[in-house]
Amino acid sequence: TKSVIINDYYDTSINGSFSACSLTVSAGNTLFIADNTFVEVQRNVDNNGIINLQTAGSFLQNDNTQSFTNNGAGTSTVTKRTAIINNWYEYTYWSSPVTGETIENTFFTTNPDRRFYFNAANFSDLFYEVGNNNTLTAYTATDTLDDIDDNGDDWQYASGIMTPGVGYAATLSPTSFSIGGGSGNNFAHIFSGPFNNGLINVAVVRNDDSSTSAIPDNNWNFIGNPYPSAIDVDLFMAANKYSTSNTEGTLDGSIYLWSQNTPPSDNNNGNQILNFSGSDYAIINGVGETAGGDGVTPTRHIASGQGFFVNYDDNATIPGTVIFNNGMRVKSNNDQFFRYSNTTTTNINNESDNFHVEKLRLNLTSDNGVFNQILIVYNTLATNNFDGSYYDAAKNLSSNTAVKFGSIIENNPNLFAIQARNISDLNEDEIIPVAFKTSINVATLYTISIVDVQGNFLANNPIYLKDNLNSTIHDLTASDYNFTSVVGE
Repeated sequence: TKSVIINDYYDTSINGSFSACSLTVSAGNTLFIADNTFVEVQRNVDNNGIINLQTAGSFLQNDNTQSFTNNGAGTSTVTKRTAIINNWYEYTYWSSPVTGETIENTFFTTNPDRRFYFNAANFSDLFYEVGNNNTLTAYTATDTLDDIDDNGDDWQYASGIMTPGVGYAATLSPTSFSIGGGSGNNFAHIFSGPFNNGLINVAVVRNDDSSTSAIPDNNWNFIGNPYPSAIDVDLFMAANKYSTSNTEGTLDGSIYLWSQNTPPSDNNNGNQILNFSGSDYAIINGVGETAGGDGVTPTRHIASGQGFFVNYDDNATIPGTVIFNNGMRVKSNNDQFFRYSNTTTTNINNESDNFHVEKLRLNLTSDNGVFNQILIVYNTLATNNFDGSYYDAAKNLSSNTAVKFGSIIENNPNLFAIQARNISDLNEDEIIPVAFKTSINVATLYTISIVDVQGNFLANNPIYLKDNLNSTIHDLTASDYNFTSVVGE
């Protein structure tokens, strides 16, 4: 109920977070919003001074119809820091939290040939290759998608004004990487302009080229959180997931966050000489989350400035849009920016859906840096068949990724990072098919381990791993399973 006027230097880390009916910052004064603090405004914002928002701070407006205005010399900025970066060529996925910012201003430390947007209409995956050999083969019904655009025109150079809600990818330049301290450092990027607010619609594309293929391809779209605050994944999906009760929705219910760890390789499929590994994506869907290459399990929030991939549902009508609105925004949980966090904290109790009953999370690691994670969830709504990506999220990886680790669904060619199964089928004889494949031809020690379990049944019964090659059975609840492997599956 308060109309708040900032008439001095106000630092939320000292003076405290606050909520207001409306906000005015007077000329010559500053509102500094520190990490892990917030400012929440119900209606309009008139900024005649300076508003400075830090990486993990939050600024949100609640009324979709109200304005954020920089008057006269008023300026507003959002500072976002990357994850710990170990090489200059490591990409971060971005989205602008302000209006009118340009690629050239925010990414001035990036060479122009390392700034991209994703042209979803150009993505076509009717053929696959093996080992980046540049030989395209048409899919059969038993093949696995390599998720690579056939002619390499999906990623386009980005320039000019950044569109709210659109995703962008950028690296540092070798020079800026070196000047900023090199490996092991975060790198700040500043977005300047009025903070985005209210209803934001982003056009998305369903690519129907797959109608001529033996298996349907994915309809990838690269979007991002357009606000200077985090958004709630479940509220975002409630508005945008396609279903018979939400025919205006366009998405299949999964989110892919770039979380790079694996160096590019000439053996990874792609349109370049050296290509990154698709297994480095962290994934969120309706029933859970899995870590990507950095080993960081995402929460059920998307931080400000964060770009991410979504998949247009094959059943949704076209053309379509993704909707962002203030009702999805939250005044906390803005502290996990991919690639921002450098912790490996696993958030095992953050799911909002009330039908979660039992959960098992497994890691595959190795002594030379391999990391893969899978999640099995049991609830009352899923079946043991493929129920769509909201329940069963496939791994996004090329057909020649060095190591594959995922669960299997009968009569489906994909490997799954997240698989939901029906709780009524869970008993002492339950079997979960899991696949392992490696093309690493040097001595490697692999480890499969339980990260966490949830639910009374899984917590109180042993979980065994059967090695089909050696015909051995190992109790994973007692200890991790260590093994070596020749090249193969």
